[in-house]
Amino acid sequence: MPCGVAARERRSSERLGAATIVETANFGPATAVLVGTPQLTEELEELFAARFHAVVVRSGATTKAEEVVPRAGLEAGTRGADRLAHMQLDAARQKPSERFVPDGVAPIFRSRVLFETDRQKVLHVTVTEGQGRGVYLVGLEYVDGRLTADALLVATEAPSYSGCNTWLLPSTAVAMDIGTNPFTAVLDVEPAQLEGRDEGGRDEGWEILPQEVSRCPSQVRVSWRPGTGFDVQRQPIACGGSRTPRRVHIDAEGRLTSSTSRLARRPRR
Repeated sequence: MPCGVAARERRSSERLGAATIVETANFGPATAVLVGTPQLTEELEELFAARFHAVVVRSGATTKAEEVVPRAGLEAGTRGADRLAHMQLDAARQKPSERFVPDGVAPIFRSRVLFETDRQKVLHVTVTEGQGRGVYLVGLEYVDGRLTADALLVATEAPSYSGCNTWLLPSTAVAMDIGTNPFTAVLDVEPAQLEGRDEGGRDEGWEILPQEVSRCPSQVRVSWRPGTGFDVQRQPIACGGSRTPRRVHIDAEGRLTSSTSRLARRPRR
């Protein structure tokens, strides 16, 4: 069976859970509506994630919807053409759980426009789900009746399961500067770290574990390539010997701050 057919059949049976209109973008003759839904998976090792769909509404034309699959690793370059390769997941793990019942805490989406022209919009979308929070850049471009949409998870403070009493703090931006002529985002990106229980303390704390080899941060520059999506360029930053890892803190409006605190106090999982 061709991959495209399989993907269409798989999507037709998916349950999206609670849907939220995140933003409505006017492109003259057409309107693009960005819809956010939860990532309905059971995989413990899954990174923090939300799902986005873009719906194009135009008078006299068929209403179209397509999934905007976020990139979660800030990998260099532009998005791949293949949806599952872009997600870096196989088809079995991408399939939503059959046991999921959408009756828990629905994600909260907050959106603001960072950059806009008559053809292009770039949104800053903050997603809060339970105790996890993430910041996405979402780009929408409408030219000659065609919508180009792309999304990047640029920051998250939500750990994911790595092993017994060990959690992964994913690579994340700890600061972001926005330019608007043209659109650019310059990110100060902290590498991934491992986190374990603070066995020596009384608090329900989690500490960043030491690593044999110090990992250095990087500067990531994000721009928009017309007709394609976000273009990501990464430049490593030399850091020499030992360095203190940084944690990112994201407030409800999506503002990023960082700290060098060794411990994070969260309920034990």
